[in-house]
Amino acid sequence: MRYLTLFFFIFLLFGSLQAQENCNNNLDDDGDGYIDCFDSDCPCYAPFVCNNTALQTMLINGVFKLVSVDLQTTTFTDILTFPSYLTNPNALAYNHQDGFYYFMEYGNPHEVYRMNSLLQIQRIGELPSVPNAVYSGDINSAGQYFFNGRDTLYKLDLNTFQLTRNNLILHTSDIAFSTDDRLFAWAESENRLMEIFPQQDSVYLYPNIYPDLGKVGSLFFIESDLLGYGYNASAGSLFQDHLYSFDFSSGGVQTLGIGPSAKFNDGCACDFDVKIYKQASADTITSQSFTYTFTFENNMPYSTYGFFSDALSDGLLWDSTSAVFSGGLNAISDPSFTDGLVESTFEIPPGESSLELQVIVPCGINVIGDYFNQAYFILDSTYSFQYHDTLWSDFEPTQQIEDSTPTYIDVSLSANDTLLANRLELCPKDSGIIELSNYLTPSAQSNNGVWTTALGNVVDSTHLGSILVPNAEPQSYYYTEPSDCGQSVYVIDLSYIELPELSFSQVNAQETDEQFLFVDQALSNGNYQWVINDQVYASEPFISVPNILIDDSVLVCLMYQNINAQSCTDSICVYLQQGITPVYIPSAFTPNKIDPFNAEFKPVFKQNANFEHYTFSIFDRWGQSLFSTSNPEEFWNGDNHAQGMYLWKLNYNFKNQKQVERSGFVMLIR
Repeated sequence: MRYLTLFFFIFLLFGSLQAQENCNNNLDDDGDGYIDCFDSDCPCYAPFVCNNTALQTMLINGVFKLVSVDLQTTTFTDILTFPSYLTNPNALAYNHQDGFYYFMEYGNPHEVYRMNSLLQIQRIGELPSVPNAVYSGDINSAGQYFFNGRDTLYKLDLNTFQLTRNNLILHTSDIAFSTDDRLFAWAESENRLMEIFPQQDSVYLYPNIYPDLGKVGSLFFIESDLLGYGYNASAGSLFQDHLYSFDFSSGGVQTLGIGPSAKFNDGCACDFDVKIYKQASADTITSQSFTYTFTFENNMPYSTYGFFSDALSDGLLWDSTSAVFSGGLNAISDPSFTDGLVESTFEIPPGESSLELQVIVPCGINVIGDYFNQAYFILDSTYSFQYHDTLWSDFEPTQQIEDSTPTYIDVSLSANDTLLANRLELCPKDSGIIELSNYLTPSAQSNNGVWTTALGNVVDSTHLGSILVPNAEPQSYYYTEPSDCGQSVYVIDLSYIELPELSFSQVNAQETDEQFLFVDQALSNGNYQWVINDQVYASEPFISVPNILIDDSVLVCLMYQNINAQSCTDSICVYLQQGITPVYIPSAFTPNKIDPFNAEFKPVFKQNANFEHYTFSIFDRWGQSLFSTSNPEEFWNGDNHAQGMYLWKLNYNFKNQKQVERSGFVMLIR
């Protein structure tokens, strides 16, 4: 009996070790929980491709259907009519752990199902202790199935089938996990979005309320954008038929399209958000290299894996010693380089990471202008089942995931190793001494070249750092230096910007005028500034100013700046003869108050003046001083002097101007 028992035990052990999935008998032969085409051991294994297509269960005309939503064209396609034993499939959710969609029956008994990309359905089991109808659900990145049983939040571990009841009381029409595992929901009684925090048993209600939306029975994320499918009361919707996009930052909502009218609706999507960007700029010479940077942006909560490849064209080569990884990017296999091809298997961690490579430009390569090449990353199902797609860096030749911001490389080279001319425009004032080496683009590689002109005349044969050209003529200058390809020639085309010839005239300069008008004769397109006796006036080609407080002349300067990158300037200054006396001195006054407006005597200046010196004096006919002041505001009231003629003298000068002396007679009338 002992030997029979031992034999039976060995038979069972051997049988369990040898168990394999039959793949066509609707049984879990190997005991891993997956049957037939749900089992990765089977050739028909069919998880869903994570390509940002949404799926929705909809009750349309009394029949539950599975509808695929193409978000690029906003088209809705019926892909499955649910079998009759599924009376109300709800809580549709994508499982990142195995690549299948899961759903539950709305009413009791609550049974859980999974579905593969062949649209085959497998029953997993029945949920215990869920008394209420199941409205909504979604699965986080760890494979935990959250669902709302009427007003109660539950969590189901799909590996152990262990059910946990949360303390939150919710009434939501759908819930959805973002790529970073934040749980959002549509609060049906509030008509607004909310975020659920299961660990804290708390929620946050977003402030924006959408009264027209009513019930939103389907929520799902696509590349971090939250979309929903529901009513539109303002459009007269009887059932759910509008696809929306919600903007968290502004609180706005946008209608993306209109689909089938569904009495009941629940939806989900595999939110895949991984991109590749490449960037390079080249301004170099043959035999040199430049940097090529690949940036990987992984907005998923876990690493992705795949095969990376990029082939250069036009004879450019990768530098096999130059690979630099950053941001946690990990090469599972060292990059291999074959001519212009680089290949490797990478792990892309969550967040942003990058790969830098150097590109060598061999001698004799003729690459000018825009340069395109296509890098791609084939997501490897060996590491991550759900990624059966290819990321492209520039454009998608087939229906693949597209990089929305393509980049290109601009290589400025020519076949004869002569760099394209660098046009150098200078201001006329810079024509004295020019250091041409400052204007080499790109920088020369050595200091042992020779500068020549177009006629072959040697300008300077010393070394690169001290090339100075006095009174440089507008022409082409060449710098020739040895290189790995023989020689490289840099070209600078030198020219000078022509400025307008400045001149201006004075208009309407009569003594009775209170304004002078100065007008530039060129009227060029640029910035103007007038400076008159050190006072700055408006920037116009013409300017009107008050009478200048100078007896015989005024210094007027016109400054001009052209409108371009060089901002060249020019100026002209001219002394203009005024011919105007800025002071009025009365010839008579009446201190006896007969004329109340002429009872005092003093010089009257036409406007406020900035005096540096001022003296005003009164004398009688014998030269005796009767009155003197250095205050321009003080006047002579005649005192008790008799009617008659009196001599006055005025001595003054304005600040920074020459001195003026004037004299005359005034009649005192009593």
